Amino acid sequence: MAQGQAGAPSEAVAHYHELLNDGHWESTYELVTQGGKERQLRSYGKPIASCLRPYFMDPEAYASLQRAASLVQRAVVTLGQRIIEDATLRRRLRLTPDEDERVTLEAKPVEPYARLDGFTGKDGIVRFLEYNSIPAGPHLMHRIGQLFDELPIMAEFRKRYRTHYIETEQRFVPACVRAHRQRGGTGLPNVGVVASGGAFSSDINQVWSEHIFMMQAAMEANLAVRLLEPESVEYRNGRLYSGDFAIDCITYLDYPDFLRAFPMSHPLWRAIREGSSYFLGSFALTTARGNKALFALLTDPEIVATLEPEVREAVVRHVPWTRVIEEGRTEYDGNQVDLLPFIAKHRERFALKPTNVEGGKGVVLGWQCDEGTWETALSRALGSAHVVQERIYPGRATYPSVHDGKLVFTERNEDCNPFLWNEAEVEGCFVRLSASEMLNLQQDGTLAPLFLVRAA
Repeated sequence: MAQGQAGAPSEAVAHYHELLNDGHWESTYELVTQGGKERQLRSYGKPIASCLRPYFMDPEAYASLQRAASLVQRAVVTLGQRIIEDATLRRRLRLTPDEDERVTLEAKPVEPYARLDGFTGKDGIVRFLEYNSIPAGPHLMHRIGQLFDELPIMAEFRKRYRTHYIETEQRFVPACVRAHRQRGGTGLPNVGVVASGGAFSSDINQVWSEHIFMMQAAMEANLAVRLLEPESVEYRNGRLYSGDFAIDCITYLDYPDFLRAFPMSHPLWRAIREGSSYFLGSFALTTARGNKALFALLTDPEIVATLEPEVREAVVRHVPWTRVIEEGRTEYDGNQVDLLPFIAKHRERFALKPTNVEGGKGVVLGWQCDEGTWETALSRALGSAHVVQERIYPGRATYPSVHDGKLVFTERNEDCNPFLWNEAEVEGCFVRLSASEMLNLQQDGTLAPLFLVRAA
């Protein structure tokens, strides 16, 4: 029942579970459930925290995770810049013409924060599967941490262990202001949030609360923030405006909706090209770094050999073998193989992923499908932009929850995804739990706050 997670002292997990069994579970469940509602901790109408225990990690394991993420991000930043500058490398990402244009469009692309997603295995080694520019999570994780920090069970737990959650929300505005100044801006930026179709007024319960928290944090720090209908955005006098509101920084609630509203012919892109306005999340860096095919380049022996020694070692240790789906031969485990027949034969070793789709959509796990399904998926992947990635086993641990009015302990898959700030700091993590290996919040996933823990 008290099975621990990777990087956590098993005694701490066992003690927390004992406290639940000894009379704390009902109050913990009530406070987490009610607190989640009151604090709007939800994802598109769904409560986002259903487990009754934090994700515990000892400080040494956390420091190791931070170093691994920092080194892998250096590789991503280096290779991402090469992609922006080198059309030959961009072709290997299988970009659409519009994507390729956006990669080179921005006057000075800067990324205030990002996230590396991956699993920490039984061997204690984290392996990162993808990179997310301007990801969700800093605000939600901070507020879930606050909620758990105030629970009576945590006060009892602290009689034996020193523990604290990782604060991330207060890093958001400073990271954005720093990025604004790196782009040559002064003062505080005016932020325009594109919300087509009355997204906020139609059904507030269906909006991911992360967006609400982001705008609240910005306004509390005296940034001017305004919701914009796409039709109101215009270019005049060398700047973007919505009415009399001059837009420095622009972001959006829905990526596909935004692209439909602002085709490359729209004058918004002129302002981006000239540098008078910019995206909160750089389109150039999102396209170059967030494309899953970048991991195929990172694990290409010829490319990884060009990286600094410590960065190269980190990539080899922490990034799984990944290749773009295409005909031809490649290296696998030190041997040359014919890619398509090899992965067709060994489906249990691999996952297929679209290169530029979020939320786990289109992912096919070879070990969970039959031969015919895998062959069909391979055929479709060959005709579009996909990668194949070596299977990485997620960590598994026992987590408590309430089902039919009873406390239950069930095994769940877990990930721990560090946030990266201004390409300079690694602090805080986005932790997901799930019964499935997809660990996706749009399916059956939930969140757990990260708490560092050591004996008192």
